Amino acid sequence: MRPNTPHAVLTIENSVFKGGHYNATSTIKDTFYGLIHGLVAGRYISNTDHGPSRFVLRQMLTFYHAALVLGKVERDGRSLSPTYSMLSNYYPEKAWAHVPDVLTVDGRIELITLCSFGVLCNVLDFDTYRFPGQRRDEKLSAKKREKLVVHDYNAMTLRDRVHCMRTRALALDLVCWLDWKYEGLDWMELFGRTVGQHCAALYAYKAKAEAQDIEGAPHCTLKAIKTQLAGISHVEGLLQRSINRAIEDVLDKADTEDESLSIDNIWDNATLSEKDQDGGYDSSYLMDIYMIITDTRVTRSC
Repeated sequence: MRPNTPHAVLTIENSVFKGGHYNATSTIKDTFYGLIHGLVAGRYISNTDHGPSRFVLRQMLTFYHAALVLGKVERDGRSLSPTYSMLSNYYPEKAWAHVPDVLTVDGRIELITLCSFGVLCNVLDFDTYRFPGQRRDEKLSAKKREKLVVHDYNAMTLRDRVHCMRTRALALDLVCWLDWKYEGLDWMELFGRTVGQHCAALYAYKAKAEAQDIEGAPHCTLKAIKTQLAGISHVEGLLQRSINRAIEDVLDKADTEDESLSIDNIWDNATLSEKDQDGGYDSSYLMDIYMIITDTRVTRSC
């Protein structure tokens, strides 16, 4: 069964179940959309918040970056570094098959969708919206609420925050690598429009859910989501401007019912070709910059 699919379990006798989920490159869009549904509609549509899935998606982005940008996985599946060898060691002939083919429309949509998740991984985490130790029905004191709202002091662990910070850096670096590697598309503009459309759709969806009294992640309100979306990147950066502009467009519309998560309509069938490059791609200095400008949450939480 594909992700993001309504389903139910029916038994004719008392039963105990143990289940699991797969995250596949070919269905990454549905997985991403399912996480947004879970954040906005919460227990109304699901019996869990799928926390481990968000960690796995961050790891998938790390693998894609290692394979494409760092060249740590050969096309025959061999790994060039023990750090990225787990999949290659167990399934050497299949490792590269998990990497999206950016020369196809589906492949680049899958990759850009996952990069969009990388940028929004804090926004989509349930723990972002509650104070450490806060119960579902607990009201915060004025002092705790100030720490949560003003300083973003929330229930995410420092380890998860840093991991999200690194994931955002990897996502941005992946897009920069695509822009460096291939011509035929304006990768930076398309990525900005993609993330902006995802943010606008999330905002519109949450507004509709609140209007119908549908509770999502505990303590996750439209106001809280708007605050998180406003602090994704540097305030003057191209990405943040794209996000802000997309949300403003939603606010200007009288009816946001048709706002869609799908990004298929902003992609064309452009023919990509590799650019002639002198030397290899070096992202080491970019990673340091991205780690600084894409997240102030770690420093604000200390």
